[in-house]
Amino acid sequence: MLLDLIAEMEQYLGDRGEPDHAPWSGDGVTATFGLRTSSGLVQRFTVIATLGAPLEVNAASLAIETFLPADPDSATKLSQLATAASGAAEARACF
Repeated sequence: MLLDLIAEMEQYLGDRGEPDHAPWSGDGVTATFGLRTSSGLVQRFTVIATLGAPLEVNAASLAIETFLPADPDSATKLSQLATAASGAAEARACF
């Protein structure tokens, strides 16, 4: 959807001859970072949502950071790690 918007906006510029740059492919919108785990390297990216209301000071300073898997392989590894951690927590709770 973002690429469609960029393509539409470039049409409004008209024909300006040969472009001085390659068309944007959408790469580089997010920066990923790696985390070495027992399941291997997991690639993640982060989203930070800030909430605010003009009359609520506490909510105005609230920020929620979410770490999401950057690819399907990382999502699988994170799911395996979560399952293993959940099983270990249940085993500790039994004692």
